[in-house]
Amino acid sequence: MSRLRPLSTLDLPGTEKYTRILRRAYPPPDDDMAQTTLQSVIGLSLLAALGLLVASFRRKASLPAVLESLRIGRWHYLLCGCATAYFLSAQGHPFHQSGSLQRSLLAIGLTWVGFRAGLDFDLRQLRTLQKSTLTAELLRLTVTFLMVFTLCIALSTTLGEQLAIQSGASVVALIAASIAVSARLTGFISILAGRPTSPPAGPAAFAANPLALCFLGLLFPAVAPDEIRYLGPFLIVGYAPTLVVLLALGLLIGITVDFTLRAHRDALRCTILALAACAAFSGPSLQLNLPSIFIGFVGGVWVINTTVRKREFTERAEFASNLIEPLLMGLFGALLVQGLTTSASGPATIIVVAISLALLRGVSRTVGEAASDLSVRKSSARLISEFTWRPMGRNSTAIVLQAAVLPVTFEDTGVLAALLLAVALSQAIVLPVKGEVRHRTRADSTHGEHS
Repeated sequence: MSRLRPLSTLDLPGTEKYTRILRRAYPPPDDDMAQTTLQSVIGLSLLAALGLLVASFRRKASLPAVLESLRIGRWHYLLCGCATAYFLSAQGHPFHQSGSLQRSLLAIGLTWVGFRAGLDFDLRQLRTLQKSTLTAELLRLTVTFLMVFTLCIALSTTLGEQLAIQSGASVVALIAASIAVSARLTGFISILAGRPTSPPAGPAAFAANPLALCFLGLLFPAVAPDEIRYLGPFLIVGYAPTLVVLLALGLLIGITVDFTLRAHRDALRCTILALAACAAFSGPSLQLNLPSIFIGFVGGVWVINTTVRKREFTERAEFASNLIEPLLMGLFGALLVQGLTTSASGPATIIVVAISLALLRGVSRTVGEAASDLSVRKSSARLISEFTWRPMGRNSTAIVLQAAVLPVTFEDTGVLAALLLAVALSQAIVLPVKGEVRHRTRADSTHGEHS
């Protein structure tokens, strides 16, 4: 019997032609691509190890108030990422900024952050508020958003080239206005006590972060650059189809997690499956250049308002956030430094933009607070100052991170660094008070700082 020979050794007519077609369709792996992937894996492993090392340290003494406020915002993990990127660059293994692996990890992390933020928005809270209180809060936040968005649009059109924004300036303005609306509900840190101070946030202050994410998600289809998107065989063009896709992906996450909570009793298993659902549905958002944080937020709102296992699942989700958010901050710190290394913006430009945004946020929130006080015939200088300079939270940082995976073209990461610096400056504001310190309780530790 004759032995069978491989197809490549047979002298059939047209074999060479089909071989060339197959090689063109399935080229051999590129050495540069393999080297890039290896560098990314090394960088991510080093980043994770450094993050775990930092997290293992226990504070033996209270930190100064400013450092305590920044620690709550997880900025030490961002510094770990920056140090990792600098070390790899010095060793000749740069952390590639535009790698698909890094973008995918950012999208997954942002989807989970949005999902976790949605779990804090129980619609039953709205029913307990007086209509005038809720209306006043929505008015002050809407005025803040409109002022910051309008001024940022004007500045981006005139100073877009100086800010290294090649396209998508309106999306950057939307990001800036959204973080101006968001706030950390634990408020300021006492210089003398090193803990959050009272008076606590108002009864409707919880609406700030959900409204910021709603502004981002609902207005993104209107301000994003026009592009043709395909979801399978379906063509997505225009505001309404894009918004429908955003809401549908979010509802799919929520329905999937709700079904998981009904089918499984183990809270840890449900949390792992919820993470898997966020990872799965972050893929379409990344492919379509959609804000994954809003998709996760819609899913979280659905889950918290449909499940009966609210407390148990929220505690497990908070535990998962304490693992995911540090890695997300570290990864973005690495990408940030790599972008500044390849094409650096001037430090003066970054600082000026950050300070301008922080002051613009304060002025717009002052105007919003004054407008709401006029509508309810109430005025208080103390309340105005507290609303004006209330620090931004970790949701604000996540919204800035979202700009890295949206259709915005930067020459470098200088604008992102300026937005992050504005968030850090707001969190560095502390109060020289000692009394009425609000101690953290177990129920008060949601999201570490109430976002």
